[in-house]
Amino acid sequence: SDLQRMLDDPGVEVWVALHAEHVVAALLTVNEGELAPDLAQAVAAGRRRPAGHLLPQALALHEGCPEVLQRRFRRVMRIAVHPAAQRRGLGRALLAALADGAADADFLGTSFGATPDLLAFWRAAGLFPVRIGVQRDAASGAHSVMLLRPLSAPGRELFAGLRAHFQDQLPYRLADGLDDLEPDLVADLARGAVVPRAGNRDAADLAAFAAGRRDYAGVLAALWRATWRALSEADDAPVARPWLEVLILRVLQKRPWGEVAAHLGVPGRAQVEARLRVAAGRLAGVREGD
Repeated sequence: SDLQRMLDDPGVEVWVALHAEHVVAALLTVNEGELAPDLAQAVAAGRRRPAGHLLPQALALHEGCPEVLQRRFRRVMRIAVHPAAQRRGLGRALLAALADGAADADFLGTSFGATPDLLAFWRAAGLFPVRIGVQRDAASGAHSVMLLRPLSAPGRELFAGLRAHFQDQLPYRLADGLDDLEPDLVADLARGAVVPRAGNRDAADLAAFAAGRRDYAGVLAALWRATWRALSEADDAPVARPWLEVLILRVLQKRPWGEVAAHLGVPGRAQVEARLRVAAGRLAGVREGD
């Protein structure tokens, strides 16, 4: 299907990186957006679904941003680096060349099944999530995520709104539609998100819960705010702070106690609560460099 589209679609381009006349990396792109005003209006109203235009249509229909339909996108459909030449920056260099050569576009974008490694690669290339699907993709088995990098002044303005909307919605979607998202992906997506303001009694509540003087229900709001703050301000890999996992599973995603226990490999709720108390103590000291 890729070959057919390469041959038939004038909006498709193939970019390659060469070494001694050998292809060592390649990417496949397609132009999207720039819909005529009448068509854009029909798409925004849900009356038309023209073929292609994956990114602008999804962002207009599902993220409430119809303005993107008349902007130009350069979407990366595929990118590959020869196994013998991987981890040398060739993929990022090819993307940088594409961005430089797409001066007439408003956005560089892509969509794929989310994994921490892929998100890290695209973040290094300057692309950040603006949408994540609720359903897992049939082919990849992962939640599809859409990322953008703005390339123009109008693109930067729209991107700021899309990014803010994504970050604002994520805390609430984690318990409603994304409750099966892997904890390491939750931690990755939460970086830089809007930080909820701490309550006046949060520090005391966390300390009391960690010491066993308060029950879980009585400190849930403090736990939720502190967990989200710790994730949004993190600049290390989620694996570096494994104690966050129980907080993501129970406090943010609201998974049932039994499911959390099974995920953590512990007998039941009592052991999950014990881990939550330990994590609460770590949260209370997170600003001191923990």
